[in-house]
Amino acid sequence: MADMVAGIHHPRPQRPTKRAFADCTEDITLELPPCAPSVTNTPLWKRRRLQTPILEGSSKLPRPATAPLSPRAAAVRHPDPLSVEAWIATTSFPPKSSPISLARPPTCPASIDVKKGQCHPITLNILSEMSSTDDPSSATTQSSRHRITDAQYRSTLNNNGVYFDLSGRSFPKDIRCFIDSDIYRRRSSPPLTCDAIKNVFDVAEDIADNTEAAVKSLTQTAMFPLNRPSVAAGGDSPWDTTALPRNPEAPFQILAPRPDIHLGYAVGQKGDWTAQQRFVLDHRVARPYTQPTRSNAFPFLVFEIKAEATGGTLHVAENQAAGSGSHAVSALRWLLEEAPTGARSGSCLDTIAFSIGMSHRLAVLYVHWYSEDDRHYYMSKLRSFDSFSAADVQACNSTVKNIIDYGLGVRKSVLGAALEALFPFPEHWAPKRAASQRPITPSSSYSEGSKKRKTQGRCSSRLEAVQGL
Repeated sequence: MADMVAGIHHPRPQRPTKRAFADCTEDITLELPPCAPSVTNTPLWKRRRLQTPILEGSSKLPRPATAPLSPRAAAVRHPDPLSVEAWIATTSFPPKSSPISLARPPTCPASIDVKKGQCHPITLNILSEMSSTDDPSSATTQSSRHRITDAQYRSTLNNNGVYFDLSGRSFPKDIRCFIDSDIYRRRSSPPLTCDAIKNVFDVAEDIADNTEAAVKSLTQTAMFPLNRPSVAAGGDSPWDTTALPRNPEAPFQILAPRPDIHLGYAVGQKGDWTAQQRFVLDHRVARPYTQPTRSNAFPFLVFEIKAEATGGTLHVAENQAAGSGSHAVSALRWLLEEAPTGARSGSCLDTIAFSIGMSHRLAVLYVHWYSEDDRHYYMSKLRSFDSFSAADVQACNSTVKNIIDYGLGVRKSVLGAALEALFPFPEHWAPKRAASQRPITPSSSYSEGSKKRKTQGRCSSRLEAVQGL
């Protein structure tokens, strides 16, 4: 019985077990249709599946006859170590001008039809040429306008009527006398203490290798006493460009100023302006001139800060200060020209402004003014202050205080008189309404009184008609 059971075979053939690809020792090649893609163009997982035998069993099962591998298949299966040049030499790509047919025969899968003989091997030289021509950074593109860091930006300033006086010898005699008597004057207040000066030295040393944001902390020391009532500070926001000097024939215009710090007059509830002066300051026509930013009104002291550790230069700081300083002068000139003749004094001292270009070691003071002779805006250098010199730190402290005193004194009184003279607003400030936008019906037609008068008129006319009958 046991022999009979052993001799009985299962009615259904058992599923042969799969054999690992590593256990295959024979080379098996499958016959592909003429139009089918070659083994080398088949994905790796499909190639492994095709090369694995489907059946595995006893030795009685016949094995398919093995055919010799083609040279290309043998090279793919057992590649020889080649150099990069040899591998590129064996690879052919169609030229850019060769026609490529994407038509698919009905009995053949999709393929690319490249005519034989039109392929050429690619070399390392061709690859380098392709990478150099396709690189967008290699193309020379000319900007539509000069940047502030460009060497040609000063020609843009000159073309729009802004000039430099780096030696400080070109401004008029009345400005020179004013600078010597008011800006450079010695103050009666006690000088800075040794601890305050030492703190300036320590801060300047600490920020020597830092960025521009760290250099800005030097303005919070005793070297620059900026905190004062009725003075508002702003910075890092672009100014309105309406008041910038502009030459319509110049190829490029001055870029919008964006000072690091600028001091002006407080506005809103923090300002000490009268109601009429606030009306003029906030008028839609005057606002681009009176308030270039929301921080303050009529800035009179501008700071341009540069970090030497990150490549900042005072040359670029001068380019930036030239735009903001000329903007401040131009805005004041516009206000005084709009005001009646009695509010003008005719002196160029009424429209001057100041700027400071600084790094961690040096602060350079400039004055901005307008010349009536040649109708140009000038930026003249006054003096420099070393942040590692006790005498210069004290001199810078006194000079900044004198500039703020001038801004809150003579300058503000001139501004206040011009603002008072411009209220009520000039007629040309009123918005111009087009003829098509004027209401056809008078405004009185929509009032309650007009309706009552019309109703009473109709009732009286009817009563007279009844009495006449």
